[in-house]
Amino acid sequence: MESFGIHVQITTDPEYESVEGFVVAPTQQAIIANWVRGDGMWHVDVTGRATAVRQYTEVAGDVAAHSIIQGLSPTVRLQALAHYLELDWSWLTRRCAALSQHGSTRLVRTRSRLVSPAGLDAACAFVGSLSNEH
Repeated sequence: MESFGIHVQITTDPEYESVEGFVVAPTQQAIIANWVRGDGMWHVDVTGRATAVRQYTEVAGDVAAHSIIQGLSPTVRLQALAHYLELDWSWLTRRCAALSQHGSTRLVRTRSRLVSPAGLDAACAFVGSLSNEH
């Protein structure tokens, strides 16, 4: 998502465990997407309903205030996520760069049409391109 310019925030607060993934344009609309914990089904919806948009805006603000990956750039946020997951940043960016060059098609068999080797390769290329940024 960061590679598409979407500023990601992550919380470990169990209060938000059941909140679906979303993108919100405050006072305008929210795009809700959920494929996690689904039995092969996924759901995407757009709402402009003021009460729903206001709720998503409030959740986004609260999560942003307590995000475990705060930072001004995708690099800083992804470094914070790697640190939280106890992954060595140098190793991660090297491995992602190498994997994106060789491709993941022969290594990965996805069970969902929402996850593709091409998507994985694009994500790895993005993370791999961050290796020289601090």
